[in-house]
Parts: sequence; structure tokens; C-alpha cells
Amino acid sequence: MLTLTLLTLLAVDPKPAAAPAPPPEDFARLYFVAGDVARAQEVLRPCLKTKPKICKPLHTWLVEYAFVYAQLDSLTPEQAAQLLAWDVKINPKAHSRLTEPVIERFVNRPLQNARTLAQGDPAQALKVLEQVLRVDPGNAEARTLREALREALRADGGL
Repeated sequence: MLTLTLLTLLAVDPKPAAAPAPPPEDFARLYFVAGDVARAQEVLRPCLKTKPKICKPLHTWLVEYAFVYAQLDSLTPEQAAQLLAWDVKINPKAHSRLTEPVIERFVNRPLQNARTLAQGDPAQALKVLEQVLRVDPGNAEARTLREALREALRADGGL
């Protein structure tokens, strides 16, 4: 019985099998989320030849993102919208650390401003919300507030 137990223990591999490494495109997305676009591009280069259908668009988006991001201090709303669109294409699950200031500047602060304006100047609040939605068309909070303000203005005869 003891011999059988020892043989069973010897037959079991003490080292668990190593999990396969994530593919380069996953590493690139992780570096992107961490804010290291250059490293994301570097990790992706070998993948351009082995998986061009996946890696070439991802690499192109990273290059375009980096080019526009270099102009962060002078971004226009249109550029901010494009940066956000690339961010989602590159990694739909999480924003890059680099994108957060853009979201704050072009979405969160104006949205807060619109909420404040809605109390006294709903027409001006609508204008601000339209700007937010040009940058982030899928922003549910901005859409909801816009519809509520439109309804309120229609009820008051102002729209």
C-alpha cells in the first residue's frame, strides 16, 4: 500500500504546467491602459507579420492615438472625440490612463457645468450637452439630461 502511494506521488508532476503567455495584442492593450503607448507599439511589432488582421489595425490606432495625444494641451473637441474613439477601439474594456484627463476636460467638467446650468439656464445647458455628445456620443448621462431638458423646454414653450 505504501509502495502504491509512493508510486502515485512520483507519477504526479510536482510543477503545474505553465499557462501560455498572453498574445502580443493583449500585452499591447495592457501597456496602453497603463499609459505606455510606445511600449504597446513595440510589443505589437512582431505580431504585424504573424497576425496582420488583428495587429495591423491595432498598431495603426496606437500610432494615431500617440500622434494626437502629443498635442494634449491644444486638443480641439474633434480631436478629443477621435482620441476617445481610438481608446475604445484599442481596448474596449478600459480607458487608457492617458485618456482620463481628456475625459475630465471634455466630458466630465462640461457635464457638471451643464447640470449646474440646467437649474437656471436650460437652453445654455443644452448647448453644453451637445458639445459633450460631440466628443462622447455614447454618454448616457448627457443623453438623459439632454432629453429631460428638451422635455422641460417643450413644456415651457421654449423649444
